[in-house]
Amino acid sequence: MVASPDVETRAVPETLIVDNGKEFVNTNMMSLSKDISILYRQASPRAPDQKAFVERVFHTFNQQFFHALPGTTKSSPAHRGDYNSGAEAAINIFDLRRLFGQYLSEVYHYGKHSTLECSPIEKWRELGRQVPPRTLTEARKLALALIESNADLRCVWTAGKLNDTNLVIDHCFPWSRWRNNDLWNLLPATEKANNSKSDKLPSAPLMESSKPAITRWWQEGYLQSPLSERFWVQAKAALPFSEQLSDVDELFNAMCLQRAVLRKNQRLEEWR
Repeated sequence: MVASPDVETRAVPETLIVDNGKEFVNTNMMSLSKDISILYRQASPRAPDQKAFVERVFHTFNQQFFHALPGTTKSSPAHRGDYNSGAEAAINIFDLRRLFGQYLSEVYHYGKHSTLECSPIEKWRELGRQVPPRTLTEARKLALALIESNADLRCVWTAGKLNDTNLVIDHCFPWSRWRNNDLWNLLPATEKANNSKSDKLPSAPLMESSKPAITRWWQEGYLQSPLSERFWVQAKAALPFSEQLSDVDELFNAMCLQRAVLRKNQRLEEWR
Protein backbone atom coordinates (compact mmCIF):
# COMPACT_ATOMS: atom_id res chain seq x y z
CA MET A 1 0.00 0.00 0.00
CA VAL A 2 2.95 2.31 0.57
CA ALA A 3 5.36 2.33 -2.38
CA SER A 4 6.44 5.96 -2.56
CA PRO A 5 10.18 6.41 -3.24
CA ASP A 6 10.49 8.67 -0.19
CA VAL A 7 9.38 5.90 2.20
CA GLU A 8 12.47 4.75 4.09
CA THR A 9 11.19 1.30 5.05
CA ARG A 10 10.79 -0.25 1.63
CA ALA A 11 12.70 -3.12 0.07
CA VAL A 12 12.31 -6.24 -2.04
CA PRO A 13 11.77 -9.17 0.37
CA GLU A 14 13.88 -12.31 0.15
CA THR A 15 10.96 -14.62 0.98
CA LEU A 16 7.21 -14.21 0.52
CA ILE A 17 4.91 -16.57 2.44
CA VAL A 18 1.32 -16.33 1.24
CA ASP A 19 -1.97 -17.86 2.30
CA ASN A 20 -4.30 -19.67 -0.09
CA GLY A 21 -6.33 -16.73 -1.38
CA LYS A 22 -6.69 -16.50 -5.16
CA GLU A 23 -5.12 -13.04 -5.15
CA PHE A 24 -1.87 -14.63 -3.89
CA VAL A 25 -1.89 -18.14 -5.39
CA ASN A 26 -1.79 -17.56 -9.13
CA THR A 27 0.69 -17.73 -11.99
CA ASN A 28 1.14 -13.96 -12.16
CA MET A 29 2.15 -13.77 -8.49
CA MET A 30 4.58 -16.67 -8.84
CA SER A 31 6.06 -15.28 -12.05
CA LEU A 32 6.51 -11.82 -10.55
CA SER A 33 8.23 -13.28 -7.49
CA LYS A 34 10.62 -15.24 -9.67
CA ASP A 35 11.37 -12.23 -11.90
CA ILE A 36 12.52 -10.10 -8.97
CA SER A 37 14.26 -12.88 -7.05
CA ILE A 38 11.72 -13.41 -4.28
CA LEU A 39 11.45 -16.90 -2.82
CA TYR A 40 7.71 -17.63 -3.07
CA ARG A 41 6.20 -20.04 -0.55
CA GLN A 42 2.58 -21.05 -0.01
CA ALA A 43 1.52 -21.64 3.59
CA SER A 44 -0.35 -24.82 4.45
CA PRO A 45 -4.13 -24.44 4.89
CA ARG A 46 -5.27 -23.65 8.43
CA ALA A 47 -1.69 -23.17 9.66
CA PRO A 48 -1.43 -19.59 10.98
CA ASP A 49 1.73 -20.53 12.88
CA GLN A 50 3.57 -20.62 9.54
CA LYS A 51 3.12 -16.85 9.26
CA ALA A 52 2.90 -15.93 12.90
CA PHE A 53 4.76 -12.63 12.58
CA VAL A 54 2.32 -11.17 10.08
CA GLU A 55 -0.67 -12.44 12.06
CA ARG A 56 0.70 -10.60 15.09
CA VAL A 57 1.23 -7.37 13.20
CA PHE A 58 -2.31 -7.61 11.80
CA HIS A 59 -3.53 -7.65 15.40
CA THR A 60 -1.53 -4.49 16.11
CA PHE A 61 -2.85 -2.75 12.98
CA ASN A 62 -6.43 -3.66 13.90
CA GLN A 63 -6.10 -2.37 17.45
CA GLN A 64 -4.16 0.80 16.66
CA PHE A 65 -5.63 1.79 13.30
CA PHE A 66 -8.48 -0.06 11.61
CA HIS A 67 -10.82 -0.31 14.60
CA ALA A 68 -10.43 3.42 15.19
CA LEU A 69 -11.81 4.30 11.73
CA PRO A 70 -15.42 5.27 11.16
CA GLY A 71 -17.30 2.24 9.82
CA THR A 72 -15.14 -0.39 11.55
CA THR A 73 -16.78 -3.76 12.05
CA LYS A 74 -14.79 -4.16 15.30
CA SER A 75 -13.09 -7.45 16.15
CA SER A 76 -16.35 -9.40 16.64
CA PRO A 77 -20.15 -8.94 16.73
CA ALA A 78 -19.94 -8.82 20.53
CA HIS A 79 -17.52 -5.92 20.42
CA ARG A 80 -19.52 -4.19 17.69
CA GLY A 81 -22.76 -4.30 19.65
CA ASP A 82 -25.25 -1.72 18.37
CA TYR A 83 -22.64 0.18 16.36
CA ASN A 84 -23.92 0.58 12.76
CA SER A 85 -20.79 0.03 10.71
CA GLY A 86 -22.49 0.57 7.35
CA ALA A 87 -24.09 3.86 8.35
CA GLU A 88 -20.86 5.19 9.86
CA ALA A 89 -18.58 4.21 6.94
CA ALA A 90 -17.06 7.36 5.46
CA ILE A 91 -13.64 6.46 3.99
CA ASN A 92 -12.92 5.39 0.40
CA ILE A 93 -10.00 3.22 -0.66
CA PHE A 94 -7.83 6.20 -1.63
CA ASP A 95 -8.27 7.87 1.74
CA LEU A 96 -7.63 4.52 3.44
CA ARG A 97 -4.30 4.13 1.65
CA ARG A 98 -3.28 7.68 2.54
CA LEU A 99 -4.28 7.36 6.20
CA PHE A 100 -2.65 3.94 6.58
CA GLY A 101 0.60 5.22 5.08
CA GLN A 102 0.50 8.15 7.48
CA TYR A 103 -0.14 5.81 10.41
CA LEU A 104 2.82 3.59 9.44
CA SER A 105 5.29 6.42 8.95
CA GLU A 106 4.23 8.57 11.91
CA VAL A 107 2.90 6.16 14.54
CA TYR A 108 3.75 2.47 14.06
CA HIS A 109 7.40 2.85 13.05
CA TYR A 110 8.19 5.05 16.06
CA GLY A 111 6.32 3.23 18.80
CA LYS A 112 8.31 0.96 21.10
CA HIS A 113 7.92 -2.71 20.18
CA SER A 114 7.56 -5.00 23.21
CA THR A 115 9.64 -7.82 21.72
CA LEU A 116 12.25 -5.71 19.91
CA GLU A 117 12.61 -3.43 22.94
CA CYS A 118 13.00 -0.53 20.54
CA SER A 119 10.94 1.04 17.78
CA PRO A 120 10.54 -0.76 14.42
CA ILE A 121 12.35 2.08 12.64
CA GLU A 122 15.35 1.73 14.97
CA LYS A 123 15.53 -2.02 14.30
CA TRP A 124 15.17 -1.43 10.54
CA ARG A 125 18.12 0.97 10.55
CA GLU A 126 20.21 -1.35 12.72
CA LEU A 127 19.65 -4.33 10.42
CA GLY A 128 20.18 -2.16 7.36
CA ARG A 129 23.68 -1.36 8.55
CA GLN A 130 24.42 -5.11 8.78
CA VAL A 131 23.31 -6.00 5.23
CA PRO A 132 26.19 -5.79 2.76
CA PRO A 133 25.56 -3.55 -0.27
CA ARG A 134 24.37 -5.43 -3.33
CA THR A 135 26.72 -3.95 -5.90
CA LEU A 136 29.31 -5.15 -8.41
CA THR A 137 32.15 -4.06 -6.12
CA GLU A 138 32.70 -7.38 -4.35
CA ALA A 139 32.77 -9.40 -7.57
CA ARG A 140 35.19 -6.94 -9.16
CA LYS A 141 37.51 -7.06 -6.13
CA LEU A 142 37.62 -10.86 -6.31
CA ALA A 143 38.38 -10.79 -10.02
CA LEU A 144 41.13 -8.19 -9.58
CA ALA A 145 42.64 -10.23 -6.74
CA LEU A 146 42.87 -13.25 -9.03
CA ILE A 147 44.47 -11.14 -11.75
CA GLU A 148 47.01 -9.71 -9.29
CA SER A 149 47.86 -13.26 -8.15
CA ASN A 150 48.72 -14.07 -11.79
CA ALA A 151 45.74 -16.43 -12.14
CA ASP A 152 44.70 -16.98 -15.74
CA LEU A 153 41.33 -15.23 -15.48
CA ARG A 154 39.40 -15.29 -18.75
CA CYS A 155 36.23 -13.68 -20.09
CA VAL A 156 33.49 -16.23 -19.58
CA TRP A 157 32.02 -15.44 -23.03
CA THR A 158 35.04 -15.07 -25.32
CA ALA A 159 37.92 -16.66 -23.35
CA GLY A 160 39.82 -13.41 -23.79
CA LYS A 161 42.48 -12.86 -21.13
CA LEU A 162 41.40 -10.33 -18.51
CA ASN A 163 43.47 -7.60 -16.92
CA ASP A 164 42.75 -4.61 -14.74
CA THR A 165 42.01 -2.39 -17.74
CA ASN A 166 39.63 -4.55 -19.78
CA LEU A 167 37.82 -6.27 -16.89
CA VAL A 168 34.12 -5.62 -16.36
CA ILE A 169 31.57 -7.51 -14.29
CA ASP A 170 28.68 -8.65 -16.45
CA HIS A 171 25.17 -9.63 -15.38
CA CYS A 172 24.63 -12.98 -17.07
CA PHE A 173 20.91 -12.24 -17.14
CA PRO A 174 20.60 -8.56 -18.09
CA TRP A 175 20.02 -6.19 -15.20
CA SER A 176 17.70 -4.04 -17.30
CA ARG A 177 15.26 -6.95 -17.64
CA TRP A 178 15.76 -8.89 -14.39
CA ARG A 179 17.14 -6.85 -11.50
CA ASN A 180 19.17 -9.59 -9.93
CA ASN A 181 22.50 -8.62 -8.40
CA ASP A 182 23.20 -12.03 -6.86
CA LEU A 183 26.78 -13.23 -6.91
CA TRP A 184 26.11 -16.25 -9.14
CA ASN A 185 24.74 -13.85 -11.81
CA LEU A 186 27.87 -11.65 -11.81
CA LEU A 187 30.54 -12.89 -14.21
CA PRO A 188 33.92 -11.52 -15.37
CA ALA A 189 34.03 -10.42 -18.99
CA THR A 190 35.91 -8.10 -21.30
CA GLU A 191 34.47 -4.65 -21.81
CA LYS A 192 34.11 -5.39 -25.52
CA ALA A 193 32.07 -8.55 -24.88
CA ASN A 194 29.94 -6.79 -22.31
CA ASN A 195 29.15 -3.95 -24.72
CA SER A 196 28.28 -6.43 -27.45
CA LYS A 197 26.02 -8.44 -25.16
CA SER A 198 24.34 -5.31 -23.77
CA ASP A 199 20.85 -6.22 -22.51
CA LYS A 200 20.58 -9.42 -24.53
CA LEU A 201 20.15 -12.87 -23.03
CA PRO A 202 22.91 -15.43 -23.65
CA SER A 203 21.66 -18.12 -26.01
CA ALA A 204 21.40 -21.72 -24.82
CA PRO A 205 24.35 -22.87 -26.99
CA LEU A 206 26.49 -19.99 -25.72
CA MET A 207 25.62 -20.84 -22.13
CA GLU A 208 26.64 -24.45 -22.69
CA SER A 209 29.94 -23.55 -24.34
CA SER A 210 30.67 -21.09 -21.53
CA LYS A 211 29.90 -23.56 -18.74
CA PRO A 212 33.55 -24.44 -17.93
CA ALA A 213 34.49 -20.76 -17.61
CA ILE A 214 31.41 -19.88 -15.55
CA THR A 215 31.76 -22.76 -13.10
CA ARG A 216 35.50 -22.16 -12.80
CA TRP A 217 34.82 -18.53 -11.88
CA TRP A 218 32.28 -19.59 -9.27
CA GLN A 219 34.74 -22.03 -7.74
CA GLU A 220 37.88 -19.88 -7.85
CA GLY A 221 36.18 -16.57 -7.23
CA TYR A 222 33.25 -17.00 -4.84
CA LEU A 223 33.51 -20.45 -3.30
CA GLN A 224 37.06 -19.93 -2.05
CA SER A 225 36.19 -16.60 -0.49
CA PRO A 226 34.22 -15.38 2.57
CA LEU A 227 31.30 -14.84 0.18
CA SER A 228 30.76 -18.59 -0.27
CA GLU A 229 27.80 -18.87 2.10
CA ARG A 230 26.03 -15.84 0.64
CA PHE A 231 26.63 -17.22 -2.86
CA TRP A 232 24.68 -20.40 -2.06
CA VAL A 233 21.95 -18.62 -0.10
CA GLN A 234 21.29 -16.28 -3.00
CA ALA A 235 21.33 -19.06 -5.58
CA LYS A 236 18.90 -21.21 -3.63
CA ALA A 237 16.55 -18.26 -3.13
CA ALA A 238 16.48 -17.20 -6.77
CA LEU A 239 16.82 -20.27 -8.96
CA PRO A 240 14.41 -23.15 -9.70
CA PHE A 241 14.72 -26.53 -7.96
CA SER A 242 16.70 -24.84 -5.18
CA GLU A 243 16.45 -27.84 -2.88
CA GLN A 244 18.61 -29.81 -5.34
CA LEU A 245 21.48 -27.32 -5.51
CA SER A 246 24.54 -28.87 -3.91
CA ASP A 247 27.31 -28.33 -6.46
CA VAL A 248 28.18 -26.01 -9.33
CA ASP A 249 26.94 -28.42 -12.01
CA GLU A 250 23.45 -28.48 -10.49
CA LEU A 251 23.60 -24.72 -10.04
CA PHE A 252 24.51 -24.25 -13.69
CA ASN A 253 21.58 -26.46 -14.76
CA ALA A 254 19.23 -24.37 -12.60
CA MET A 255 20.69 -21.23 -14.15
CA CYS A 256 19.93 -22.57 -17.63
CA LEU A 257 16.34 -23.32 -16.59
CA GLN A 258 16.01 -19.75 -15.35
CA ARG A 259 17.41 -18.53 -18.67
CA ALA A 260 14.67 -20.45 -20.48
CA VAL A 261 12.02 -18.92 -18.20
CA LEU A 262 13.25 -15.39 -18.91
CA ARG A 263 13.41 -16.11 -22.63
CA LYS A 264 9.84 -17.40 -22.67
CA ASN A 265 8.25 -14.84 -20.34
CA GLN A 266 10.02 -11.70 -21.51
CA ARG A 267 10.86 -12.68 -25.09
CA LEU A 268 14.38 -11.33 -24.68
CA GLU A 269 16.63 -11.00 -27.67
CA GLU A 270 19.37 -13.62 -27.56
CA TRP A 271 23.09 -12.96 -27.78
CA ARG A 272 24.95 -15.59 -29.75
